[in-house]
Amino acid sequence: MRVLVRDDWTCQLCGANRKTNPAIELQVDHRIPFALSKDNSERNLQTLCKDCNLGKKAHCRDCVKQNCTNCNLAFQK
Repeated sequence: MRVLVRDDWTCQLCGANRKTNPAIELQVDHRIPFALSKDNSERNLQTLCKDCNLGKKAHCRDCVKQNCTNCNLAFQK
């Protein structure tokens, strides 16, 4: 819940906001996948809508990079 509040109930990728569209399903996502980072801290969590989170999961599954720190899906500009 703290991550959703910190991110103002807004998807960090597409900007969809629960306050303006109550139908948006928001999820808390690991910026760097837990399987790679073993990090459950808030700094590794972000708010994503369901569609963006599913897209990110598909991208990460097929990703060949060894490091997520430069990935725009994990750390938006």
